[in-house]
Amino acid sequence: MYHSWETILNCTWTDARSVFLSDLHLGWKFSNSFHVAGLLRQCSPKFLYLVGDTFEWLYRPTSSLDEQTRFFLATLSYLQNNGTNIYFLPGNHDEVLAEESCHQAWSVVSHIIHQCISGSRFLIVHGDIFDLHRGRESCSWKKLGRWVYPKLVQWGNILSRIGFSPNNKELHWCTHWKMSSERAKNHMDEFQSYMMELAEVHDCDGVVCGHIHLPKAAQSNKHFYFNCGDWIEHRSFVFECQHGNLFLVPDALNPTSNSNARCEADPIEFTHFKIAV
Repeated sequence: MYHSWETILNCTWTDARSVFLSDLHLGWKFSNSFHVAGLLRQCSPKFLYLVGDTFEWLYRPTSSLDEQTRFFLATLSYLQNNGTNIYFLPGNHDEVLAEESCHQAWSVVSHIIHQCISGSRFLIVHGDIFDLHRGRESCSWKKLGRWVYPKLVQWGNILSRIGFSPNNKELHWCTHWKMSSERAKNHMDEFQSYMMELAEVHDCDGVVCGHIHLPKAAQSNKHFYFNCGDWIEHRSFVFECQHGNLFLVPDALNPTSNSNARCEADPIEFTHFKIAV
């Protein structure tokens, strides 16, 4: 059912029908639960998808169930009590938490299909299935990445604090370094192609995923790819507005990024998907 012409202008993420968040890694020193919780309390979506690697404290020895994470859990309870349907999709960092089923009120699923109000269908999946697809080579890189990644994030944060930015100021230093590697770029391209193939296999119009910490929205062969990104390097997320359009917000703390995510579509274009850049 389409909304009338009078109701469609200036629809922003605060009016979100659905919110998709990935790779929050809550409980780790590089994440910030207060920012995420504040965002969710502002929009109170009908559907909330936690698209993997939401929590970190059972995965990494240097993480913990800290005050910020407890506040986020309280926010989830608040949202649920006010009608938000919460879907928890375990990633490779929080699969142990899912096995413990410490929050039985959540719907814990490995993947799910979300139907937008426009009728379009999206496969929602974290994306670590791609590592199984790649096999042993991917496992070796994961072990290396687990050791190197925190150091890259830390160095990048230090450079940003003292006023140094990469050429593309919208990127975190860590992302900039990763994108400087041809191998890393090929890996991300292969990941995107594989995710879109999964969407096609599930008879969906597109996929919403995470895992590789690179927020992106793209279209290929009539299928759509939305990567939620992360809240370590970026503060990014995907949302569905009240008219069924999907948006990527690449930096929730950047006012310019937020202002670009507005639905001003003509009613006949409700089945298209918007990219906020």
